[in-house]
Amino acid sequence: MSTNPTLPKLGLFGRDIRLCLLAALLFVLAFAVRTYRITEPPLDFHQMRQYIGATVARDIYFTGNDSIAADRRDLAHFTKEHTELLEPQVLPTLAAWGYRIAGGERLWIPRLISALSWLLGGIFLWRIASHAVGPMAALCALTFFLFIPYAIMASRTFQPDALAWMLMLWAVWRLLRHAEEPTSGNLVFAVAVTLAGMVVRPMCILFVFPVFFFLQWERRGFWRGALHWQTWVMALVPLLPPTAFYLHGLSRGEFIRDHSSFTFMPKLFLESYYWLGWADKIGRTVGWLPALAGLVSAVWLARGKFHTLLLGLWAGYLCYGLIFNYHIHTHDYYSMPLIPIVVLSLAPLMEIVFTRLARFWSQRRGALVTAVVVTLVGVLVLVLVGKKVLRGHVSAAQKDLLKQSGSLVGFNKKILLYLGRDDKFFHNQIKDFIEIGAAVGHSRRTILLAEDYGKALIYHGELFGVCWPPQSMSANIRRTGARIYGPDILETPDDFEALKQRAGAEFLIVTELIELERQPALAAHVAAHYQEFKRGERYVIYKLMP
Repeated sequence: MSTNPTLPKLGLFGRDIRLCLLAALLFVLAFAVRTYRITEPPLDFHQMRQYIGATVARDIYFTGNDSIAADRRDLAHFTKEHTELLEPQVLPTLAAWGYRIAGGERLWIPRLISALSWLLGGIFLWRIASHAVGPMAALCALTFFLFIPYAIMASRTFQPDALAWMLMLWAVWRLLRHAEEPTSGNLVFAVAVTLAGMVVRPMCILFVFPVFFFLQWERRGFWRGALHWQTWVMALVPLLPPTAFYLHGLSRGEFIRDHSSFTFMPKLFLESYYWLGWADKIGRTVGWLPALAGLVSAVWLARGKFHTLLLGLWAGYLCYGLIFNYHIHTHDYYSMPLIPIVVLSLAPLMEIVFTRLARFWSQRRGALVTAVVVTLVGVLVLVLVGKKVLRGHVSAAQKDLLKQSGSLVGFNKKILLYLGRDDKFFHNQIKDFIEIGAAVGHSRRTILLAEDYGKALIYHGELFGVCWPPQSMSANIRRTGARIYGPDILETPDDFEALKQRAGAEFLIVTELIELERQPALAAHVAAHYQEFKRGERYVIYKLMP
């Protein structure tokens, strides 16, 4: 296997029209699978994170919109001002512009932007892979990138990740061009794209800069590369916008100050659950076997500047996981950038496989066709019966075995819910939220015991409230010390009364009824001291004020 001496100049797919058509078909299918039921409410994947974006987009859309009632505009702005914002709100701003064009809030608009961003990232990934391997291996890498189960789900959400990692891939592609043609234009372009990625998701620099530095190291040597002015430009210029944003947030004493206190927690390095949690998230996103094979391929099979680029990306992911060590072991979408890293790393291995398959094809074509057909039928059967299996009487041990088996190859079982989920449950939830909002008069003074800290309830019910934490949060605070919502552990009836006084709460809204059962002391206290205001099939409201 050899590395191409120059960048491809023949367009995306070279002169082979068949590859061009096949790649076009892949993009069409990838777009189709991501737009499947895209108009359904975003309750199926990290709804808390998605509804934070929806809340911000609503405020931007409502601002200055005289067709929206003043009280709704005021509540939307109040809610946004009390929402946890961790980065500049680029995607919500784009969504609000889309709302104005569409004439109303359409949550599928930001989800479509995310899906298109991931597809565009696939083009840059293709260009990077084509620099080092043959067209079929690069096309196989593109297929993996577009259709790995976690990528299908995570790249169609109201979250900034798909847009950010597309910009990261674009920046890496420009750095590869700069390595081949070290012109000021290529450098400026790479810095500009990196800066854009930093605005969307500030941790982009942790992936782009190591690639640049490793390429500089290869070209100039370690110390000359480290001290070169280009290295400092790439290191410092993209940091300016997020630095200004975070300094502003810290000066205002907002959520970002509390959040930064547990972003990096050195004591986690001594805990086994940190490393096991990180490994679990790798299994959910890309799979342990692909990740291991990709790492081996990157270190021992890749050649030339592509080898240097891959080492930079892996070094970046390692630094990223060590710096954001709380989130890397608790939030699976923090390992989303590992998908393009593993896919690119597997490209040299795929090249070897395709070379041997070509020889096998010329000798035993029938056996190869049979193997492919059997594999495709097996995958189809798995998809068709998977949901029924999950719905059946499966023991906890069997579920854990299925989960671990899926983690080996990157098969996230949630894809089965996505492919054939019952949306009636989600529609009933939203109906409940709207009903609750009307019942409490869209109050801003409530306590919420709801799924994902009540973000969807706040959005659809057009109300506001402080969260009473689930039982698991108190255990997490004791284990890690990470206080995400407030400085105290809230468990006892006295804690509830103190929270009620601080919030001036009028109502307690419970939509997660099973969580109330898990906290019998709270349930007994509320039942004994407060009147049940309204009860539905899936929720209950208590009146806390006379």
